[in-house]
Amino acid sequence: MIRLIGADRALQDEYLAQLNLAFPGWGNAAHFAWCYRRSDDPLPADLMVAIIGGVPVAGLAVVYRQAQLGDCPPRTIGVLSGAWTIPAQHRQGHFGRLLAEASIVAASRGACLLLAFVTGERGSVGELGKVSTRIIDAAVLTAPCGPGEGDPETIPADEAARLFAGRPVAAAAARIVYAPGGWQAQMLGRASGASAIRMGCDQVGVVSAEPGGTFVLDLVDQRPEAIVAAVRALALRLGPLSFYSADLATIAHLQARGFSAQPARVFVIALQPGPLADCDWAVAAGDRM
Repeated sequence: MIRLIGADRALQDEYLAQLNLAFPGWGNAAHFAWCYRRSDDPLPADLMVAIIGGVPVAGLAVVYRQAQLGDCPPRTIGVLSGAWTIPAQHRQGHFGRLLAEASIVAASRGACLLLAFVTGERGSVGELGKVSTRIIDAAVLTAPCGPGEGDPETIPADEAARLFAGRPVAAAAARIVYAPGGWQAQMLGRASGASAIRMGCDQVGVVSAEPGGTFVLDLVDQRPEAIVAAVRALALRLGPLSFYSADLATIAHLQARGFSAQPARVFVIALQPGPLADCDWAVAAGDRM
């Protein structure tokens, strides 16, 4: 049986406990609330669990976002998140059943597609590949040791939001968009803490210590050379630092300049026909969760 958690506090607590077992250090109750119980999201997140004999054995969440391609009106999408299965129930098909249910639930909420962000090889890859309309290669890129550039300084959240709102966007790639205040909540409102750091006149980066390492969550200037300079400058101040990209030209550029790359993929699962299912995606690390 698959059940939506809703407001069931006991199941929410169990979901959080299982996330920390599956991903040690995933986060506390404040991080759970930031991920799945935020009022600025377009729709409340849907958390679902597979139950056998009254015991939750696997879980999956859908977080709702707005996405836009060029000047087209924004559409509601779902982002898959927080998948787990207890060890004794691995390879029993629970993720596939949860994924099918997530597609039905998200479609009923008006979502036109689901996105899943996967780094490395995980057990979910096979099931995601079966139902995906498109699979986009991506990478987590880590800065090499060496001299940085610039003199980073922290800036207020409202100033950072204004600068990010005014940056140019790629017309040919879809992007996740936020309501007023939503970008600040997503990038800077994390329970783990995040900072907006200025590097020169035209570059600002958002940096956060995530369970998988310290990430540059977003950058104002996304030109490849600007990314190299910014991440190196931040790494000089903050230590090992990673940047996420689903743009093959950017990935190749950073690798050519000494960045190491861990393969990743974006799975696009179309729930309705439309251009968002067939286009490239300009996704920042902070958009994924």
